[in-house]
Amino acid sequence: MILLVVSTFVSTIRVSIASVPKSHLLKRLEGIGSRAIEELGHDGYWYKGSLRLPDALDGTSIAPVVIAPVIHDWGSGTRIRVYYQTEDLSLGEHCYDNNEWYPGQFIGAVKYHPPERNRNFVTGKWSPGRVPGRSPISAVAFTLDDGGTEIQAYWRNLQDEIVVNKWTGSGWGLVTKVVGGIGSGFQFTLFQWERGKHLRLYYQNHTNVVLEHCTDDGADTWYSGSLQVGGIGQ
Repeated sequence: MILLVVSTFVSTIRVSIASVPKSHLLKRLEGIGSRAIEELGHDGYWYKGSLRLPDALDGTSIAPVVIAPVIHDWGSGTRIRVYYQTEDLSLGEHCYDNNEWYPGQFIGAVKYHPPERNRNFVTGKWSPGRVPGRSPISAVAFTLDDGGTEIQAYWRNLQDEIVVNKWTGSGWGLVTKVVGGIGSGFQFTLFQWERGKHLRLYYQNHTNVVLEHCTDDGADTWYSGSLQVGGIGQ
């Protein structure tokens, strides 16, 4: 089946697709004053789901990922994570487990440093970090060799850098830089294989060149790829 995520506003439509056991459609509600994202599901017929995100920023990117289902005595259940930007310009997460939606823990863009580095901050709390309005957002999820799950969320920060945050089962870590120089208003995309060992990120820089950035160690070390397409005036 297909997970189809659609955000529509003015004359623009954003679509993300991933495989899930049951079809889900997330779309921006039409109408004056409506900025919510809602869910439509398909299980032989279309129906309105329970998800509604009224705080979504108009024009936000929507990044859905499907993670390995939890195995129960009665079967397995689909698990979905959706990342988007809220009206206060922070990043939000909504989760789908056991046939219900609930807010996730990923609710900001900058994590406080641990007390041993700065005693004015508290471990595990998130600041109301802001990112540029309508910042591109992308995410990947995969099963680790030990059976656990890792989620990586990517976005463009105020310094025009693509940054990443990882969730590995014990919480979200520190935000780290992947690459700088992404142009304001430009998008990026990425994909992974071999359980996240290899990732490829494609983005457009300030001179309109499409570039490739690569990692072969699970996003710990990145290097420039061979792809280079276009340029100013091309």
